[in-house]
Amino acid sequence: MSWMRPTGGKPASVLRPGVTFETKCYEQDWQQLLLTDRLRRAIEFHAYPFAERILYINNVEQPELVSQHAQKLVDTGVLTSYVVVEEHSEEALRFFGLSREDFQGGYWYSIAELVSIYLCRTEYLLHYAGDCMLENTAKWVEPALERMRLQPSIVCANPVPNGWFEEAQREAMLTRGDFHLGYGFSDQCYLIRTMDFRAPIYGAQHPASERYPAYGGQLFEKRVDAWMRCSGLMRLTWRHDCYWHRSVRNPVSQNLLKISGLAESPYINGSAEKLGVVERLRFADDLSLEKRLSLAENLSLGEGIKETGVSNLEEGVNTMDGPNLVKSLNLAKPAVACYQAGVRAMEENDYETAILWLQLAVSARSREQQTGREPDPGLKWLPQLQLAVCFDRLGKTEKAWLSNEAASVHAPHGQPSIVSNRSYLHERRLSEAAGKGPLYKKAVDGSEAANSSRSGELLLSVLIPTLPDRSAAMGSMMEELQAQMLGLPVELLVLTDNRKRTTGAKRNSLLEQAQGRFIVFIDDDDRITEDYVHRLLDQIQREPDADCIVFDVMVHSGGKPLRPCKYGTEYQYGMDASFYYRKPNHLMAYRRKIAQRHHFADVSFGEDDEWAARASADVKRQLRIDAILYHYDWEIRPQSWYGGS
Repeated sequence: MSWMRPTGGKPASVLRPGVTFETKCYEQDWQQLLLTDRLRRAIEFHAYPFAERILYINNVEQPELVSQHAQKLVDTGVLTSYVVVEEHSEEALRFFGLSREDFQGGYWYSIAELVSIYLCRTEYLLHYAGDCMLENTAKWVEPALERMRLQPSIVCANPVPNGWFEEAQREAMLTRGDFHLGYGFSDQCYLIRTMDFRAPIYGAQHPASERYPAYGGQLFEKRVDAWMRCSGLMRLTWRHDCYWHRSVRNPVSQNLLKISGLAESPYINGSAEKLGVVERLRFADDLSLEKRLSLAENLSLGEGIKETGVSNLEEGVNTMDGPNLVKSLNLAKPAVACYQAGVRAMEENDYETAILWLQLAVSARSREQQTGREPDPGLKWLPQLQLAVCFDRLGKTEKAWLSNEAASVHAPHGQPSIVSNRSYLHERRLSEAAGKGPLYKKAVDGSEAANSSRSGELLLSVLIPTLPDRSAAMGSMMEELQAQMLGLPVELLVLTDNRKRTTGAKRNSLLEQAQGRFIVFIDDDDRITEDYVHRLLDQIQREPDADCIVFDVMVHSGGKPLRPCKYGTEYQYGMDASFYYRKPNHLMAYRRKIAQRHHFADVSFGEDDEWAARASADVKRQLRIDAILYHYDWEIRPQSWYGGS
């Protein structure tokens, strides 16, 4: 008998402590999950006392038969319950404000995940796709929970996928202790706080999330990825162990994967339900590759290679010249096939081969357009973007720069990867042209302003860590601040280095030198309002013994405002339709004695959230300026941009 909630049409209003282990089955894999010991092993490999262990039965031809077998696992203690997804799908959709049509073809790839979140009765939820599991004992859940409790901006966690350890480290924003920290989301495996995901978060859009395949429509993981990127939320990856995706479905589709050369790819995610007579095939990495092929395109690639007898893409490269090779494949979409081959070579770190295939993709797209066919719009710029990555990995900075600029011509305006690449490659070009840049520090204090104050005390220290290549943006910021500070008891400290120190180390150095009663950080690429300094000083002079002064920050992405962020000790990390919510972080004005009690972590990413969690706990008296004083520009940057550790 499937588990029924006692709450009468609503999700559990009070979640009990603990973690629910949850996985799902569908028509093509339920026998492998329910008639073998796979589920038992999948659970036991965690060596963790899960509060509940639930199977979600989705899109099967005989739900009664599958339920009978699931009940046997409940009777033997492997599972605590099971759920037939369709029995709860409509109420879950109503709860999240979604309809089947909203998924644009991605309904069956999304509904089990949404129903499991809707029905979950514990504080945390661990999900695995049916064909993903650990293959050895890995005690990663408890350390992940500890880190997530400390840093609310981390909203999901997972082990490394498919033994992909080197790639996970390379693509992480930073590595600290047992975890990598970075962007992205995959529905193969995720550990989440239930209440983070049981919220109206599924309407966000972000350019980087367009990498998910078109055939999947607006599927669950695409929606989550967009929400996380728009909100600056991060994912933990446990770096010591991995889970594996190995298909447990029918052999026909596996043969097709082998023919196409994709079965061994660590990017392949098979967590999909049956769609017609063929199965979903997609890439699920959340890192640098911006686009994934549709199901039809993957099948065309496999069938084309089979017909020509070219079973290995690299063999094809070596046996004929590029244009003849593209012609020989005789595919409906040769540009897509070449782009796919380039991506495949990048996965194997074979950047020379990847460059050949990606350049062929550019030529093939042009040829398709000349013959009257309209290629996928993404192929106008995605191959160039990947070429920039390849050239950079080979140390060819100038070519990487040119490829990135070529991609920008046709890419969506403000495309995050291109913007961050431009900044990163610009620095590389300057470095190669001028040699190693000097480490220098610049401090402009407000001593004259301090002397003009009645008491002679500095009331505010404005602290800015920056980099040489940000001098243009800093010029306008300095002019604005100096105009606002003139004659006032405010000091300005600016610390510049050539990425040899971490951001956390620079923040600590500035804190040590600060003399103001209050301190506040400004990021060098953001903007302040014309009354920023005046409003802060007014509050300090009114209540000089306050612990913290908070105000609103407008968050921008791609040149457009998203929504304001409200800061306060009373808020938990989150968002709703109108605002983001955060604990007071380094952008807020703290009493210097409190700020100096808490050192920033010696890292270049995530140091602000971790610091805020500690510093805000000391705030007893908080003042609020109910106005926007600061404009924050959020964008994704590669790990190399941050420097340090």
